[in-house]
Amino acid sequence: MRTSERTIPSQAVKGNIPIVAGSARVFGNELKNLYWLENHMQVLLPMLQETASSEELSEMLLDRIEVASAHAKKCVEIFRTIEMKPEPRKSQGIEKTLIEAGSVKNIPERNKEMDERIVSWLDQVDRYSLLICSRLFGLSRSLANPLVTSLVAELLQEKEEGHKILSALGPEPDEDDDEYDNFSSE
Repeated sequence: MRTSERTIPSQAVKGNIPIVAGSARVFGNELKNLYWLENHMQVLLPMLQETASSEELSEMLLDRIEVASAHAKKCVEIFRTIEMKPEPRKSQGIEKTLIEAGSVKNIPERNKEMDERIVSWLDQVDRYSLLICSRLFGLSRSLANPLVTSLVAELLQEKEEGHKILSALGPEPDEDDDEYDNFSSE
């Protein structure tokens, strides 16, 4: 039996369906990555919002602050549902982008170019968080817990809707640009 097929001890069995150890571990790690990202965004978004020059971008960022808070709470709800301690795990796959975006507080100018950089950073973060949510959704099925799958599906849908709003503010994406489609959160 391969390691990823071993089941975890009987106390982790929900009903008569065992949780696959490898899937549960990866699910937990991905959830920790998303939780870290949502918490980090609650700090970063107000800085970006203060730097935005367009009212439309500023309002969208203000909305995203509330959304990030709601998503962090939803992560906590999922942690509790799977009886896991809510704890963030630094997400290496997006850290460089967040550091770069965080440096915006040192740039005094508010202009269209800065707005475009903000939209670009948020696009990268969105793509990364969509990737995590997609992975979580796939992994949630192995947990045999319909509530978890439902909560993750809600998160994924909200992320997709948020990305559509952001995409309307930014330039058309380059179809050949797959730089951000290859994130790794492990």
